[in-house]
Amino acid sequence: MSMRIDVGFERPLNREQKVVFLLTIAGLAKSRSVRWTQGGHGAVIMGIAMGRERVAEALATTDLPVDSIHSSLSEEEDEQADDALGAAGKGRERVRPIGR
Repeated sequence: MSMRIDVGFERPLNREQKVVFLLTIAGLAKSRSVRWTQGGHGAVIMGIAMGRERVAEALATTDLPVDSIHSSLSEEEDEQADDALGAAGKGRERVRPIGR
């Protein structure tokens, strides 16, 4: 299940904050790409079966000025997103080893 999460910021991110954001999102195994919008006032995260709550938890560890987080999934789909890859994952992210 492909999804899109829009993240809005209180003010445009500077270069260092953008790097922190990218590294934080890259640490989520289900994220696929990030695009900057509105001149640094927002970002679009594309991924597979990644819930809004997981992104919020990851960004809570940073001091970035996050204003809003919206998902393209409905509320039901968003709640089930982390379990969408099957019972084997049990809600945890699956990590593919580098080189495979």
